[in-house]
Amino acid sequence: VFEVNAFFLKYVLWIPPPHLLNHIRLALWFGIANIATREYYVFITSKEGMHLTKMGANAWLAIAGALIEIIVVLKHGRGMFEVPWPRHVLWFWGVFVTVTTGWLVRWHLRSKSAVKPKKQ
Repeated sequence: VFEVNAFFLKYVLWIPPPHLLNHIRLALWFGIANIATREYYVFITSKEGMHLTKMGANAWLAIAGALIEIIVVLKHGRGMFEVPWPRHVLWFWGVFVTVTTGWLVRWHLRSKSAVKPKKQ
């Protein structure tokens, strides 16, 4: 998502690639992504299970930053992307999202039933 956002932001906001803002943005993302990736990894691999573990603040910050970049692209990119998506692309992404969502729900239910919370 972060790499795609970089291209869309440069295109929609007309920022040339060698501009200082691009370098600052990439440096900030590099610093945030290192910490956020570790926090997310700890969150998904914890022995207590994801339903008993909290995701770290830096991981939430990275997610929020990515969503804000997406919102900026959607807001300022209105009217720039007029051509509709081909039907086979829509079908592919629809099937992909459906299968992935089903698999993740199944995996979550299995992992939730495998880990029992400790009684105090």
